[in-house]
Amino acid sequence: ALVLVASIEKAAARLRQQAQSANIPPFAKALARCIASQALELSRRGEAPSRAESLLALARRVISDARKGRALQPPVALKTGQGVILANTDMLLAFAKRGGQVFLSALRSVKADRSLLSAPKPGPIFKINLLRGSELFSLTAASARKVELSASQKAGRAAAELVFERLAASGRTEIESAAVTVELSATGPSFWRASFEGFQGSLRLHSLEFPILQGLCAEGAQVAASRHTGRLLQAEGLRYTATYPSASATMQFFALCNGPACLYFAAHDPQARTKQFSVAPDQQPAAVSFSHVAFPEGMLAHHENYRLPYPVAVGAI
Repeated sequence: ALVLVASIEKAAARLRQQAQSANIPPFAKALARCIASQALELSRRGEAPSRAESLLALARRVISDARKGRALQPPVALKTGQGVILANTDMLLAFAKRGGQVFLSALRSVKADRSLLSAPKPGPIFKINLLRGSELFSLTAASARKVELSASQKAGRAAAELVFERLAASGRTEIESAAVTVELSATGPSFWRASFEGFQGSLRLHSLEFPILQGLCAEGAQVAASRHTGRLLQAEGLRYTATYPSASATMQFFALCNGPACLYFAAHDPQARTKQFSVAPDQQPAAVSFSHVAFPEGMLAHHENYRLPYPVAVGAI
């Protein structure tokens, strides 16, 4: 088993080097390298070697086809074992499933050839805050008893769908299901949407924190915040919350700027609803988390279902 793991690790490292040095489009380079990295991760976690080897074969095919001018055309959605990769000419993002949790495992600027994540780690993509009587409590993506991850591609759109079933607190199901959809077109940012169905009992909805992006590279980076007429803030160690619309957030976005790579994080909400954007230090060194908080219309009223009425854009610019 150790020999197999070592062999897969060497093959993955070679493929990543080949992808980097090959005369192929940046989009194909990023895709092949991400697939090879997922193969390496599967191997290190002790998954069946055949699964890692099938991913290595896919990475080789991406490089070979690109060299022959037969590269996949963006956008692309690939299901890779227990993960999904989405990519277009501007960005690549990947989701992985580990220990019953789905988390963002890659976020990369294709054109700048730079990762926007410091070190991927399992963590909740959303947190929904609820009231039962006067008791305020929260459910996260980690509260689900079952998680499914799928990929689809049609009509110039690539998508990942994350379905969380039976969100529970203290052993009691509070929400029947939650769905997160992330979409990409051929260029531009990804668009994140969330919906929740089957609120149990007399639950009232307080707020939704979504998406939560953890482990973002903060070393040497700055946060562009629309405070007053605009501010650039040192990212490392930053703790900052802005409420829109107000002087703390005159526009509905944050950006994390690090050399040629910049993360765009924005609510595409033409109705200009009240919301918050937060930056906080991550548990990892030299990393921060970004989050968007929605305050639903009819806040504190009883809900049976809830859908975030606008998408949140996450892009690499």
